[in-house]
Amino acid sequence: MGDVIGVVLSVVTDQALLGPVIAGIGICFLIREITIWLINEIFGSGGSALLSTTRHRCYVAQLPDGSVLARQTAHQQS
Repeated sequence: MGDVIGVVLSVVTDQALLGPVIAGIGICFLIREITIWLINEIFGSGGSALLSTTRHRCYVAQLPDGSVLARQTAHQQS
């Protein structure tokens, strides 16, 4: 394992590859910043007015027992 790490470090520290590696890392950080800005713009554009929930109704239904349905499905004849 140490030999592999040594080879990787020697390749990365080579002057011919050091510039593209640093440029690639910089581009990744730039893309990250642009993405964060875009997400903040999208979610921040919704406004600050509170939505009224008066007169809204919520209906709740009991879920069926999944294991019973799975057994019935497994034993059904095609």
